[in-house]
Amino acid sequence: MILKAASVDLEDAQRMAAIAGGDRGAFEVLYERHSRALLLFLSRTLDDEGLAEEIVQDTFVAIWKKPTFNAQSSVRTWIFAIANRRYRDGSRRPQLKIVAESLDRVSFDNGPEARAIASAAATELAREISYLSRVHKEVLYLAFIEQLSHSEIGHALGIPVGTVKSRLDGAKRILHERLSQRGGIRSDGE
Repeated sequence: MILKAASVDLEDAQRMAAIAGGDRGAFEVLYERHSRALLLFLSRTLDDEGLAEEIVQDTFVAIWKKPTFNAQSSVRTWIFAIANRRYRDGSRRPQLKIVAESLDRVSFDNGPEARAIASAAATELAREISYLSRVHKEVLYLAFIEQLSHSEIGHALGIPVGTVKSRLDGAKRILHERLSQRGGIRSDGE
């Protein structure tokens, strides 16, 4: 798995060099490889689907106009960082949200009862996540849905790794407290 990821990173880095030379085909491949994941992240975290699409387009236009990838991160992380800057620099900043569908990537037992329980739990978790601050939602989504490392999240959001860890710990603590109060999980470990 690590070998495959390294080869993808190398291919993307080579693609960025081609884009810097004006290779439209390389740009189209890069867009196809990463735009969907970026749109999913933005649409699941922003209240405005149109704004999410606009940020994706702005991000890729910026990449085409100024392909300045410096290989300090993966190309994917770099793209998320550009989108984050585009979002933060914009005048409209809607609240973030994470919906239950984002949690579909988590695998559960295949039986109908297990799926029903998992669906109810995911819906309750999504509802509780909606009460978190934007900064907590961002790190949760990038860590658990996009499966970025702490370092990659820090790079994408422009914050130190220690802040990423602190925000993740804070988000988990708040969720645990909220779910414990609602009876969604038991505090005694049972």
